[in-house]
Amino acid sequence: MANEVERAILAAVPELDAVQTHLEPLGETGLGTRPGDVEVERDRVLVNETVREVTGHPPRALRFVHTDEGLVAFLTLGLDGGADLREAHRRASEVEARIRMRRPGIVDVVVHTEP
Repeated sequence: MANEVERAILAAVPELDAVQTHLEPLGETGLGTRPGDVEVERDRVLVNETVREVTGHPPRALRFVHTDEGLVAFLTLGLDGGADLREAHRRASEVEARIRMRRPGIVDVVVHTEP
């Protein structure tokens, strides 16, 4: 699947020489369930505040999933289009670290960045 994505990007942007994807699995295949909104309201507020502190804006998207390991947060950061990849990674790492520090009950934070 990663190869298909890379080929599609190269076809859509011919001025690129190469595309490399970086995939990180959550772990072994497992089931996840969506928690109720009330159940994760405190977590939602914390994540929104944390992202706003780092980026100046709330996340573009945020969802939670209960897994066998615990609660996982999936979020999308909207960054300035002028931010390079290094800056995007730095901000994503900072958001992840702050969330983990403030709410250890969230066992994993998966951050996606977009311009």
